[in-house]
Amino acid sequence: MNFNFFNVVVFFAIVVNGLWYYIKYIVKQNGYESHLFWGHFGDIQNLHSLVNKEQDATKKSKLQNLLYAFYITLFLTITSFIASFVPTVFIR
Repeated sequence: MNFNFFNVVVFFAIVVNGLWYYIKYIVKQNGYESHLFWGHFGDIQNLHSLVNKEQDATKKSKLQNLLYAFYITLFLTITSFIASFVPTVFIR
């Protein structure tokens, strides 16, 4: 089966990058400091604290779903990147 993992890696990388900048937007809209080109992991921590502080159940659920989608997409990006190199390691 000829399957090109590069396209999968690029797709997930674009999606996770879009989610990351959407998280930056959400965090900044809720009063946290967020910069465009640095502090990405700090924004994830701020989103966690925003989820913990949120009192409205609907908004809290949306923020949790955003966080879950980010983690799942990040995992899929890293996994597909690693999987794209596995066939080249075992080919003789």
